[in-house]
Amino acid sequence: MRKMGFMFDDDDDDVGGLIRYSSRFEAVYVCENGHETSVTLSTDAEVPPDWECAVCGAFAALKNSNVEVSDKRNGKPKHSTPWDKLMKRRTPEELEEELKECLRKLRTGEAIRNFTV
Repeated sequence: MRKMGFMFDDDDDDVGGLIRYSSRFEAVYVCENGHETSVTLSTDAEVPPDWECAVCGAFAALKNSNVEVSDKRNGKPKHSTPWDKLMKRRTPEELEEELKECLRKLRTGEAIRNFTV
């Protein structure tokens, strides 16, 4: 089987010296709950003063930095759930109507008759 694209062994990474990886370092961020989040960045990259905590979603400050980090979300939820996204597009009344229509189709067998693969 022929090797394709990015699906090759680590030993084949630098074929002919064509690939040059930038040097990297690990930035560590700590949130107000004490969780540490490590982020690998290029040495050429500008280091952001804050990062979202990978554990709880709160804003985390760069470790060993005196930068004060404030929550910039202004009262919004930390993570947008699928339910939150749905509620942005539909009202509860529209969802109730859609549910009734789906249940009617299931009970009458109409949903199964119109199902195609």
